[in-house]
Amino acid sequence: MGHSDRLKEMREMATLHERQVALIQAHNQELQQQRDELARQLNVLGEQRNTSHLESVRNEETLQQFAEHLHALHAQKVSSVPADQPDASERKKMHQDNSKLVPPADGPLSAQIKALRQAYVHSGGSDPGIIAQMVDLQTDAQSVEKNQATASAEARRKNPEHCILDSTREASQRGTTWELLLLEQQNQRLEEEILRIQWARERNQNYEGRHILDPVDSLGPAPYDPAAGFVIFFDLVLGVTASQKALCLVAALYSEGVEVGPQTPLPPVKCLPGVSSAYSHSLTPGNYALLSVKQPVPRVQPSSSLCLVVEMQAAHDLDVHDQDVQLTSSGWTCVELFDQYNQLHSGHWRVPVRCLPVQPSLNITQLNTIPQVGNMELCMRLVNSRDEDVQTLMEPDPSRTRHYKYLAVVG
Repeated sequence: MGHSDRLKEMREMATLHERQVALIQAHNQELQQQRDELARQLNVLGEQRNTSHLESVRNEETLQQFAEHLHALHAQKVSSVPADQPDASERKKMHQDNSKLVPPADGPLSAQIKALRQAYVHSGGSDPGIIAQMVDLQTDAQSVEKNQATASAEARRKNPEHCILDSTREASQRGTTWELLLLEQQNQRLEEEILRIQWARERNQNYEGRHILDPVDSLGPAPYDPAAGFVIFFDLVLGVTASQKALCLVAALYSEGVEVGPQTPLPPVKCLPGVSSAYSHSLTPGNYALLSVKQPVPRVQPSSSLCLVVEMQAAHDLDVHDQDVQLTSSGWTCVELFDQYNQLHSGHWRVPVRCLPVQPSLNITQLNTIPQVGNMELCMRLVNSRDEDVQTLMEPDPSRTRHYKYLAVVG
């Protein structure tokens, strides 16, 4: 790259940096407006229903504390936004210039408090005291709304003529409600794009030369929380033969050869032509199937005997509508989930697909003696639940699979 091209790229990055700072500042202002509106509505509810559990003073203090904490988090992000920016494809997404980091002001009060709490967590907040207060506040608001609904129903029963007026009023509000739902969905997509852009930017070094790990580098041995559990990301199947037109994976948990949970069939996906680029980083030839499915597994006690068994089902013919005609079992594989220290095998894993029949009682050493089905391999991720949000930002890429490693055989 020439010097002039480099200068041009730096100017573009600086412009995008300024836009990002302006966006965060706008979020701060909107957050303050939301805080004021919530405080006002809480005061009105307290006066109208005279509920002792929604005192206006406590609500004002709680929201003020939350808003100040969240404002500080935003200010910290503004002051530390690095100059490095995402690549060209991510820059294009960044022009969608809004997000749902600050919830809308309409809707039930309990829903607004919930949205504000989610905005706090998305912004990086983790103070358990503030989160607990917001949960209590949401519970109180839900109780008040329930009482209001009961009182309204009783009033309508006593005054039937009011029902006609209420129906007319509700009909006039449907158009606005539908528009708000559409806006909510759009904001959700924009928020995901902004989070993806932020992580792409943090993959590079910031001003002080520190390096923040991206989702590819952030997995490894870590303490496991049985209450939260873990998440399985089914990313890709590589080395698919040309005769296989569609794949469907069926997953289940086993312990010492005994099934301990129901089988979970994943959505069928079409097989695609293999990547033939000279810059491809894939190690496995052949076609592939892009799965892009995650499976949460909460409340599981760790055990070195617990394993994931995945059966591969394939369709060799498709009808005129590209729908699979019949799925037949074509292979299987098994992954040990925990080590001898009860830590999850957290990481990016490349798992060979073995020939039939399915034998869940085999250990990993015995499994490796079973012939592989051609070059077929499953690329997957095992993730502690606390890392789910970060790993969701990573999109599987069939041309970049070198970071998927084979599990070491122990014993």
